[in-house]
Amino acid sequence: MASGSSGLSEALQSQLGGLQSSQQLTQGHLHLTHVAGVKFLKATVCSLHSPSIMNIHSSCDRVRLGLTLLGSVASAALAQGLVAPGAIAGSMITSTTPGTVVTPSVVDIYLEPDDSVTFQVEVDPYNTTSLDVFLLNDVSGSFYDDLPNVSAAVPSLVDGLSNIVSDVQFGLGSFSDKPIFPFGGWTDTNGDGYLDTTVPDYPYQTELGLTNNVNALQGAVDGLDIRWGLDLPESQLEALMQVALRSQTELGFRDDAFKTVVLQTDAPFHHAGDPYRTDINGDPYTYYIRDDFGNLVGRETLNPNNGDTVFDPWEEYPAIAQVREALIGASIVPIFAVTEEVRSHYDNLVAQWGFGEVVILSSNSDNLVSAIEEGVSNALSDVTLVAEGDDFDYVRQIASDATATKEGTDFNVPLGDTAKFDVTVEDRSGDGLTGNDTLRLTALGYGHTTVNVTVPKPSPTPSASPTPPNPTSDPKKVPEPGMGMALLGLGAWGVVKRWRSQRTNR
Repeated sequence: MASGSSGLSEALQSQLGGLQSSQQLTQGHLHLTHVAGVKFLKATVCSLHSPSIMNIHSSCDRVRLGLTLLGSVASAALAQGLVAPGAIAGSMITSTTPGTVVTPSVVDIYLEPDDSVTFQVEVDPYNTTSLDVFLLNDVSGSFYDDLPNVSAAVPSLVDGLSNIVSDVQFGLGSFSDKPIFPFGGWTDTNGDGYLDTTVPDYPYQTELGLTNNVNALQGAVDGLDIRWGLDLPESQLEALMQVALRSQTELGFRDDAFKTVVLQTDAPFHHAGDPYRTDINGDPYTYYIRDDFGNLVGRETLNPNNGDTVFDPWEEYPAIAQVREALIGASIVPIFAVTEEVRSHYDNLVAQWGFGEVVILSSNSDNLVSAIEEGVSNALSDVTLVAEGDDFDYVRQIASDATATKEGTDFNVPLGDTAKFDVTVEDRSGDGLTGNDTLRLTALGYGHTTVNVTVPKPSPTPSASPTPPNPTSDPKKVPEPGMGMALLGLGAWGVVKRWRSQRTNR
């Protein structure tokens, strides 16, 4: 016990080193308290003697070194093995690290079973200084009259978004549909009713990575070509997933930028298992592709989408949930600029995902600039926080304007304010899930808070004939909770006693 006390005293002395050089401590102790329902240790130090303090206070001053001291000391004690995890009474936040746009950037939590902790995450959308906008254009046949207006809108679009956030980068991608009958195929480029097999439809294509080069953006938009797209829906979700999967590689989204993709379309979307799989008689389609020799090859089924960046010939569209997870993982907010006729499809999609914006596009996209400006402004002020990697189901609630178990949204955050989320975590003993974990709370488009959770080590399973421990012969005996608190107290007293001794010797 003596060695444990000495080690913990050194941990305390390290944390109070700044006080030791300027002030003399004559009395101190540690005790438990509660603040906002969270238990933590509080160090109370009396009679701080220094000329500056004594000139102001004539009696004993009580300096309370709160949550930061506890976090450092408790973490040091746990790390050194001086105190068993179960010896610290109750769940607590042991430390936090401030962030910039998203704060805190890191939260360290100790969780006892069935003892919840609530903390707040704040997002400052008006502290955003950079914006990455990836334009994702429909190039199926019905969009033929839109492309000239999209091209003409580039200068005004760049100027308009630069007025919202000064540092803006733009990228460009396009899509039509999978080159699989009945979804898509080859393009009638000559208008003679014959399909040009050298210009097939495609589910996604990168035209330009993110850049601040306006001339490069203009050239990429001017180079867009119309394809076909056989049936009514197109490959919007496949294209969105590809943007998310490629965001940190060929597209070059910046970590410190607000990240959004603006999808422009006048058609509904395909997804895994969608209803567009039967002919007018209600009979299932046979799927056809052309092989390398131009021959039609048919199949009755498609392979599940494996969520990578390779377009397999017989691959199904991604599931709606699959695309959602990809966007969350890339921290990208989707903005759907769509015509009124298909608005309901995308309103329902955004409601199902719990994030994203929908703005109305005219039939020929001549209002593109104002639509995108509206969408970006709304995306910046509607902040969504989502839990990721919560392997042990610790996040119990994210509370804001919209509250759910694993996500919350603060709508229409006013200028000068921050989005606020009260996050509750708990290790429920009845669910059979426990263990140390690192999870993320992602503020979509902005960044994330890393949450490091530490839980008590489970007690060993007793043998058939357990042997009672011998306190006198077992030096590795884990202290009881009361003993753990005694160690903390002795450690603190060791620091105080040492300082008092130094003061007396002077």
